Amino acid sequence: MFNLRSLASVIVISILILSPLSINVQAQSQTNGIGLTIAKINQLDNGKILGAEVYNPDPTKLNSYSTRVKVTPDDDIRYRWGGFLIDIKNVDAPIKAKSGYIKVYLGNEAKTENFIANAGANLPIKDIKSKLKEGENTILLQVVSNDGKAITPTTEISLTFQFTSESTLPGIEIASPKSGSVLTSTIIQDFDIKTPNFTLENNPTAKASTTSGKMAIYWDEVKPEKLIATVYKNQFKSSDYDFSKIEDGTTRKLIFVLKDGKDNEYKPSITANLDIKANFRGSIDIGLPKISILQPDKSSTNINLGEDDKISVQVSNFALVDNTNDKISEDGKGVLQVSIDGKKVAENLNKTQFTLGELNIGAIDKGQKELTVELVSKNFEKLNPVVSDSLKFNYIPSLNNASLSATDNANSNQDTQNPAWKIVIIVLIVILIIGGIAVLITKA
Repeated sequence: MFNLRSLASVIVISILILSPLSINVQAQSQTNGIGLTIAKINQLDNGKILGAEVYNPDPTKLNSYSTRVKVTPDDDIRYRWGGFLIDIKNVDAPIKAKSGYIKVYLGNEAKTENFIANAGANLPIKDIKSKLKEGENTILLQVVSNDGKAITPTTEISLTFQFTSESTLPGIEIASPKSGSVLTSTIIQDFDIKTPNFTLENNPTAKASTTSGKMAIYWDEVKPEKLIATVYKNQFKSSDYDFSKIEDGTTRKLIFVLKDGKDNEYKPSITANLDIKANFRGSIDIGLPKISILQPDKSSTNINLGEDDKISVQVSNFALVDNTNDKISEDGKGVLQVSIDGKKVAENLNKTQFTLGELNIGAIDKGQKELTVELVSKNFEKLNPVVSDSLKFNYIPSLNNASLSATDNANSNQDTQNPAWKIVIIVLIVILIIGGIAVLITKA
């Protein structure tokens, strides 16, 4: 009996001792329900993709990984799993069994405040580089279903790595023109295309290179028949090449592609896109800003304007705004400026009707003048192309202009009185001369 009791006690004690271990093992197995692991980190070396290995620094933490290589924005984290569809397209997609994506957190905890990005079957470092610091970083990858909720059992893995923001991969950065710019035969755009870690050679040699070569420009598609030009410099004008190959349209796209001296595309492809509007044939209305003077009628041969006469303009495809507190440039918005004979008399108008008396015309003479109205951006920069209209007129000061009226009256009085005074003075001079001659004769 004692032996049976002892044996029972041993069994109970053994169960109690082993239960926490069993629970712990089960919990660990449940933290990775689809066998998610870090496979490698793809890195570029002289144009070739190399797979940097990862390792598990702590055997007690089955889902933690590290790498000995420095990770850059050019790199790509690859992982493997099974029995589940991971795709970035699943973000906000309808709920579907065994389907989802990955949420990326900074640090070791899947907290809302630590969330930095969504990912699919791989994680490009460039997608999270703005959230990383120089030096050591740890990120947590959590598998979620299409509705954004963690799957059951919870599946999470972490990766610790050294990060440097310095990129070694060639790139294309479009400094100008800005997206949505217009290209026509009369609208010339300045291009400034930067190519970090890649040199555009003035005299390219027929050699394969990952650091130098040329840049091809296509429109809409990278096809031989869509090639506009091959350039060897970073700054140029649209008039330097035949951009008229582009068909007219408001949703055209320029595609810039880096190539080596043998006309081979850089691998992986280095491209950049720029949305433009093209109207070389004038077949479409591309919505350019316009301004026209409606009043007075420009067709009149003799236009007289005073301070109280109304001037009216029509503005199309452009919004006049009050920019007294905000002078940040914004497409399609700005102010109206007015000049007389090249002298600016208003620089911040946001209305289409005004009189000369409302402008800062100062003291100007009567006579023939030229008035110019022009649309400019909110920070007073000229539009490209310049948008303006002008008319010639005779300036006639209004009678209620006190200073000018006084001057005119004085001049008028002088005009009417001068002839009489001149006659009197002439008669007096003649009398004096005759009298003087008579005195001289008498003395003689």
